[in-house]
Amino acid sequence: MHWRTNRPENPSPQPASAHHTAGLLVVVIIAFAVSRLGYYFAGVRFGTKPLTAYWQFIDPELLRNDLLRSVFHLHSQPPLFNLFLGATLKLFPNHWTAAFAGVYLAFGAVLALSLYLLMIRLGVSPWLSAGLTLVFMLSPTCVLYENWLFYTYPLAMLLCLAAVFLHRFLASGRVRDGMVFFALLAVIGLTRSMFHVLWFVAMVFLLLLHSRQRWRRIALVSSIPLLVVLLLYAKNLCLFGSFTSSSWIGMNFSRITTFQLPREDRRQLFREGTVSSFVLVHPFTGDPRLYESYYANCPTTNIPVLDEVLKTTGRVNYHNLAFVDVSKQYLADALLVLTSYPRTYLSAVGEGCATYLRPASDYRPLRENRAQIGRLDRVVNLVLYGHLLTRGSSPPAVKKGIAPPKREPGQPALWLVVGYPFLVVWGLVFARSRIGAGAANRAVAVTVVFILITVLYVTVVGNAVELGENNRFRFMVDPLMLVLLGLCLNQGLRRLRGVSLRWGAGGRLGRVSAHGADSDGAED
Repeated sequence: MHWRTNRPENPSPQPASAHHTAGLLVVVIIAFAVSRLGYYFAGVRFGTKPLTAYWQFIDPELLRNDLLRSVFHLHSQPPLFNLFLGATLKLFPNHWTAAFAGVYLAFGAVLALSLYLLMIRLGVSPWLSAGLTLVFMLSPTCVLYENWLFYTYPLAMLLCLAAVFLHRFLASGRVRDGMVFFALLAVIGLTRSMFHVLWFVAMVFLLLLHSRQRWRRIALVSSIPLLVVLLLYAKNLCLFGSFTSSSWIGMNFSRITTFQLPREDRRQLFREGTVSSFVLVHPFTGDPRLYESYYANCPTTNIPVLDEVLKTTGRVNYHNLAFVDVSKQYLADALLVLTSYPRTYLSAVGEGCATYLRPASDYRPLRENRAQIGRLDRVVNLVLYGHLLTRGSSPPAVKKGIAPPKREPGQPALWLVVGYPFLVVWGLVFARSRIGAGAANRAVAVTVVFILITVLYVTVVGNAVELGENNRFRFMVDPLMLVLLGLCLNQGLRRLRGVSLRWGAGGRLGRVSAHGADSDGAED
């Protein structure tokens, strides 16, 4: 006898009980709030040092007193994060540290909410969704980035929130959900130069491939956000001769090409006359005298963000107009080094990939807060990531006035090395199996493809053009990878339950058949 079932091979995700889902969401938010109090009493504090120290940020005085003009003429960075900084400083002139801390706490709450709801919408069970959300949101890594004034944490939140609205748009077709999705993509692209306009265009094509019959609606919801991003690129082309959202690509790229060569090799290239003297000058060194000839040849604009050599904090102003040409020269030298020493570049990419797969908390700018919860962080990294301490791990603290030791390449985390490639491949197989199995499954599949494209994009671009901060890049997509893990575990648990039910049903059938045979024999 064969048991038959009406359950389809690829069932559509079934919505969980709204009451159950809401109850667990309340638990997640309460646990989030309690954990933040616990970390505060452990000594974690919101760090605002980047505002005065980081070269990505406009001079704080200009943020306060010349915000819109400075942001408009910013060639080195997309404008939104500096606009956010300046607006906060203006709105809270005397309490801006508390204001930033409060805003980042709100980012954390939105991230927890969107991460949980995204897994629910994709069909992950409420208990598993809540558990994984709590594991991520309560982890030391998440808390460290939440207390650091930089764009990494907001971007992680925005990417997760964008995936939620993508699924809403795919499932309902509502114009407002599509507009919010593409608006979030535009905000991401206008915050971080890594998210090039081509990434945005790729998402438009993804939706067009999924719903060709809805091309007018997709064009409607994507056109204005795309136009805004293109206007930024066009503005930079007109003012600075560069169709990008950041003019620093040459300075960044030189760190993974030119400055991976030994100094003597770089000197030899310079003596041969094939490269400029910049091969001897590490970018972002902080000594303006190194660029005096470029300052001298740069016209005066009467726009402080483009003219000032030093910020009022005493730091070099890398938004100075001269650095448009400086970066172009770094790029020219880097491309020549790349063609002459391809193995050096590939070796650096390999080192970047190894760093990419280290715990994101192992990042030097986080060291002060990390020192407060170092033991917990090490235990969590060992359990969750399989990361063993190595000589390359960032020290918990550095004494004032003593230069930190040179960071050595460290050991990647075992579970990240195994889990990231596995989840990417599994996600591709999962999306392919759902793409033609009904409208609900197609919405899940396309959302998973969005996640995969974004994860692969950040992985490839981050490791191809930068070296040293790669694990920070990965943190932006860690919530998306957690969603893939939730889907994978959920499917595995469903299969285990199915096997258990079949075994149980087979056992009951056997007992019924045996009882029937005995009765028939007695009657005979």
